[in-house]
Amino acid sequence: MPLGISILYGNVLQVNHELLRAENCSPRELENILVLGRSAILHAIDTMYEQYSLFREVEAITNPNIAPVQRGSVYVMQLATKRERVITPEAIAQDRTSQYNRGVFSQGSAMMPAFRPFWEAVEAAAFIPEVRTTRATSRKNGEVVDLLVRDVPLVAPD
Repeated sequence: MPLGISILYGNVLQVNHELLRAENCSPRELENILVLGRSAILHAIDTMYEQYSLFREVEAITNPNIAPVQRGSVYVMQLATKRERVITPEAIAQDRTSQYNRGVFSQGSAMMPAFRPFWEAVEAAAFIPEVRTTRATSRKNGEVVDLLVRDVPLVAPD
């Protein structure tokens, strides 16, 4: 069956009209999907960057101190609904004291061993991985842990 790879909402990867989840997609399958979908993912990142850049140019007219736009990321897979399953206790503790990008993990060492192969699959497909934890109001548990891809690293503000 041919893969139908598309980008939903500008930054959410879909395969055959479905969102990927760790429980039904192996790291090897993820790597293959990312390699096959590379041009669609890069196009989505380029489009987001262009749109936000235009928005920031207009906003900079009234607010010259606005931060520069960075290239975005694309959500590729839901890993779990509890961060304790995916992120190490040490990384969670460090995140609680972070002042920048709370809930964003950009080091593979932050991941529990069972989920590291997904991180490695992203790297093998020549993307930069990151994991984000977000509150999900539609879930009883209230949390979602997603794997994202970037084409360039996120840069911390000065």
